Amino acid sequence: MFYNIGFIKIYIIYMGFAAKKKFGQHFLKNISVVKKIVKALELEPDEVVFEIGPGKGVLTAELLKTKARVVAVEKDRDLIPILQERFGDNKNFELINSDILDFDPRPLIISYQSLSFKVCGNLPFYISGMILELILERWCEKPRLAVFMLQKEVCQKLLAKSGKMTILGVINQLLADFKLLFYVPKESFSPKPKVDAGVLKIVPKKTDIFYKNLGLKEFIKAGFSHPRKFLLNNLSQKTSFDKEKINRAFLKLKISEKLRPEDLEKEIWSKLHGFLVEKHL
Repeated sequence: MFYNIGFIKIYIIYMGFAAKKKFGQHFLKNISVVKKIVKALELEPDEVVFEIGPGKGVLTAELLKTKARVVAVEKDRDLIPILQERFGDNKNFELINSDILDFDPRPLIISYQSLSFKVCGNLPFYISGMILELILERWCEKPRLAVFMLQKEVCQKLLAKSGKMTILGVINQLLADFKLLFYVPKESFSPKPKVDAGVLKIVPKKTDIFYKNLGLKEFIKAGFSHPRKFLLNNLSQKTSFDKEKINRAFLKLKISEKLRPEDLEKEIWSKLHGFLVEKHL
């Protein structure tokens, strides 16, 4: 079997490619994990799926086996020739050299004549929160489904329940439903990160709650400004609402004055904010 010079050069680059710390690169090498991610996406032939940060293309290869249309968005320009050499001849593959935080999927979705799409990726740990905000809030069109690999601690914060609720959990659970699929040990990556990861299945809700309720997100952040203090004190100190009005809202919603932010159900945050912005309260 003979290989052309171009292929040999790309193969050498692929095998010797060093992960870049500035991009938070930790390449997934466990193929069983890759297969589980693809299975969770439940892709149909010709269905559009955006892959964030394809890296060397381990997940990309499995995605293409489903006959779905794979749009890979990669920031690192040094990985572009590797991905192009591996998958460039596949008609279902499209490669975009862009920072995902600057990427707008809408033109591509329209060109595919489909507003239905899914998203997946092994997200860089240091910007995973920003990517979630981008997809769940800022994208005009929301994916039907997303399957993301995230830092284990971030997964736990996103999945938090009342009693151990987090600011990340409240904000994101108002926008989507989250389900833990499985955890991934750090040994499954190269180079090995310091912490384990987790894979989440995310189904965005049909809501624009933060646009309809201006100031709600800042209100939630104020409530969590001192997580171990009472919510009443945090809100009276960090918002423009006076303590007497907050007290009346607490009474109306039957919220204890000694309740901490981690104890409040996620649905009550928007109700509490709604009561406080009502002028007649």
